Amino acid sequence: MATIDDRATVDRLIAGKGRIDPEDAPDNPWATKIVEYTTPEGRIAWGVVFEHERDQRRYEVATAFVWNPRVIWARNRW
Repeated sequence: MATIDDRATVDRLIAGKGRIDPEDAPDNPWATKIVEYTTPEGRIAWGVVFEHERDQRRYEVATAFVWNPRVIWARNRW
């Protein structure tokens, strides 16, 4: 699980189809989903779910810390 508050990093992850710099860090896990949400402070953040995580719906359910979640990217495994 990762929370990112920098859109440029999110864009790099999407452009890399779920990985950033795989040549430099081949053991990093694949991201499977990115969920954009609003924080309680009103800022936009992105939750990243990785392939090894048990709860693949993490960040998709509104909580006290995750408001208005929406999936903005999901990896097509095929």
